[in-house]
Amino acid sequence: MSLKGRVALVTGASRGIGRGCAKALADEGATVYITGRKIETLSQTAREIGGEVVPVACDHSDDNQVEKLFKRIDAENSGRLDLLVNNCYSGVPTLFGMEGESSTPVNKFWEQTPKIWDAINNVGLRANYIASVYAARLMVPRGEGLIVNMSSPGGLSYTFNVAYSVGKAAQDRMAQDFNVELKGTGVKALSLWPRATETEFMRTNVVETGMTEKAVDVWLRNPCSKTDWQSIQWVGKTVAALLSDPNLDQKAGRTIWCDDIANEFDIRELDGSKVTHIRSMRHNIVAYNEGRFPWYLALIPEGLFIPQWLFNFGLWVKGNKF
Repeated sequence: MSLKGRVALVTGASRGIGRGCAKALADEGATVYITGRKIETLSQTAREIGGEVVPVACDHSDDNQVEKLFKRIDAENSGRLDLLVNNCYSGVPTLFGMEGESSTPVNKFWEQTPKIWDAINNVGLRANYIASVYAARLMVPRGEGLIVNMSSPGGLSYTFNVAYSVGKAAQDRMAQDFNVELKGTGVKALSLWPRATETEFMRTNVVETGMTEKAVDVWLRNPCSKTDWQSIQWVGKTVAALLSDPNLDQKAGRTIWCDDIANEFDIRELDGSKVTHIRSMRHNIVAYNEGRFPWYLALIPEGLFIPQWLFNFGLWVKGNKF
């Protein structure tokens, strides 16, 4: 797969999943614009990734800065933008009680300042909508392009707190509705669900410390166990694969698991191992037992999967509002 000549923008790419996406795209030859608030950190990330990576300082809570970002991409690439990865998100420290007024995980909406909504969804849900507006203005005239919302299974049912769950559910709906209005333009949108990903923040505050506050417990139980962390590079490769996916029309407007893309394109982890699929019976047994390995697990064949229709029905039941 070569992405030479393609132009991508990954927001919030100084570190974490955004960095993984930027590296995967750059490794395949794409020109990748990356954003974050600090140019020093972005520049270091660009140097470490290598390839055609363009760091642009942009505070995604400032609409004027976002507009200037897209004007620059327009000017430097003759209007071309093939991919927008809506990844910027500043709410994680707040969710873990590390910023703002609370020193503990935030999970009682009436006990918090209403501003908690902005802390979790401003640079996230709102910023992704704004970026998508400007991206579509470049993509639609060219008749092609892809908008990817990095979302989470947390939008399926209550996770962390109200603002988080609602924000992630809205990410998925936003991609679906983008796709409705983009019909016939050649531009597509979809929402992507990674599982628990070992970002720098999660490695420092969860994986290495064993932090067991309620918010982290929820994270680890929903939807996978502590043994199932994926690397940012693995997630990034699933995103990069979409740019040359011959079956993209079938994915447009949907919420897609990174697992399904990895399975379709045989994307492996850094050590060459194949990630256990989200529909694996063994994986779901471990997740159900909150990371513990019951004695009967050895009796379950490695390749035994929950049928797609049954798994999707289970997700529907879990997220059903009627």
